Amino acid sequence: MGATVVFHGDCDGVIAAYLYIKRFLRDLYPNHVNLVVTHPWRAHIDLQKAQPGSELVVLDIALNDRISSAIVALSAKHPKVVVVDHHATS
Repeated sequence: MGATVVFHGDCDGVIAAYLYIKRFLRDLYPNHVNLVVTHPWRAHIDLQKAQPGSELVVLDIALNDRISSAIVALSAKHPKVVVVDHHATS
């Protein structure tokens, strides 16, 4: 097991990923954190790169219907799903 962190590749997304990993994942999965850099227009595609069975963390992605549907569909393959975002659409 491990974690997959899917995050927006801009400044606040990269910082969010670093801080989340440092605070919540580093001790749990020191050698098993998969990083997926994405952008909102293709996040629904890049979410498919998440390793089944891993904890799925989605950071700084402005949610829309397409992305939300992808996350819901993936929730059956992941024991824990965490979404953290600051955009108004989320």
